[in-house]
Amino acid sequence: MNKDMNKTTNTNAVLSKNQFFALLLIFPLAIFSKIFQYLMLGEKYFIDSNKILNLILGNTNLYGASYHVTAEFFKFINIFNLHSLLSWSVYLAIIFNLVFFFLLCRLRNLKQFDYLYIYISIFLLNVFAFNLNKEILQLIFFFFIYIIFKKEKYSNVKKVILSSIVIIIEAMTFRTYYILLVVTFSLTFMILNYMIKSKNRNNTLKLIFFAVILFLAILNISKYIIPSMYNDLINVRNGYEVGLADANTLIKSVFSNNDNFLYYSLNYIINTVRIFFPFELLNKGIKYFPFIVYQLFNLYIISRGVKNANKNNIVCVSFLIGYFLLSGTYEPDFGSVIRHESVLMMFFVLTNTMTNVFQDVENGKE
Repeated sequence: MNKDMNKTTNTNAVLSKNQFFALLLIFPLAIFSKIFQYLMLGEKYFIDSNKILNLILGNTNLYGASYHVTAEFFKFINIFNLHSLLSWSVYLAIIFNLVFFFLLCRLRNLKQFDYLYIYISIFLLNVFAFNLNKEILQLIFFFFIYIIFKKEKYSNVKKVILSSIVIIIEAMTFRTYYILLVVTFSLTFMILNYMIKSKNRNNTLKLIFFAVILFLAILNISKYIIPSMYNDLINVRNGYEVGLADANTLIKSVFSNNDNFLYYSLNYIINTVRIFFPFELLNKGIKYFPFIVYQLFNLYIISRGVKNANKNNIVCVSFLIGYFLLSGTYEPDFGSVIRHESVLMMFFVLTNTMTNVFQDVENGKE
């Protein structure tokens, strides 16, 4: 069985004609997404993009450090001297839709569910990510991690170490709170690895429960080691909730005293569960139903990956769970959750294709 498994878990293969034409649908979908974005979305949607554009054009020197880092990157790649949000949006969409197309063409074992998920994700990426915003930088860092995960000659431990280095570099240059992703990612990997060895890989909730408890314990210890980071983290949501008080999809904490670690922990657990299961959006209107479906798709892929955990998908599954656990610390609203998760598309698809291969081998189909 192990010998057969080694032969079939390679997710690269000769591209079939059906897969090629199915993936070509990405491009008309991308065009539709951009038309939808600029005809249907209001001014509030473009606030961050306008901030970055103003920095690029030299119209202001305000805004936070992450905006300046992002603006400097876009200045560097502005080979066509672009001056408008629309021109940037088209420019970035062309580049990144092509990149995703070629990455997807290198995957095997795509099934009907995978294509449906890809189409939904491509729509979200074009609307929320392929624009003048921070998600582009996030995508670039994630591409490096994806390449590491695809290296079959690397051991899983080496993949965790190398991808953690990439995350640390990102935390030092772009999003400081991503240093916690190293913690949640590593913890989840160790717990899932133990579950595989003990042949107890059927309980996603148990895995997440242990990861959350260990994460909160480490966070509490950090109060005595790095007090400044600890204070910034447990209070970061207070600033978001004040600034986004009128947001329709605000994830408002239940307990207001976030400087108390017990209240912070309870808020974290509650908010993480709300992110995993965003059914409260049904009270906000039918237009949010697609976001609920998308989140349930993500949860399904993760749960399926845990249930069929093996040495080939463990790193990818651990990374996704680690990312979700990090989201509970800082995500201010559900719109932000969806926007940030959209850039994880290749990790979700890779996880599912690896799971497909594992199940095919287990069922004797390969």
